[in-house]
Amino acid sequence: MEVCQDGIDGVLPAWCVPVDLSMDTRIQLMIEIAILGFLFAGVFAFGKWKRKRDKQKRLNTSQEHQ
Repeated sequence: MEVCQDGIDGVLPAWCVPVDLSMDTRIQLMIEIAILGFLFAGVFAFGKWKRKRDKQKRLNTSQEHQ
């Protein structure tokens, strides 16, 4: 199967892309989604840790001033 896009004269060229949904393509897609999931989980965990650390710093500095 092939997907094509008409171009815009002088701006964008016309192009066609072959599309196959074989098992290799599906496996690659699952791996890429898993990698994105791990990256999202890592960024989320880092943000949670950073907020916790900042909150702890604020609590420690407010206790020192009392």
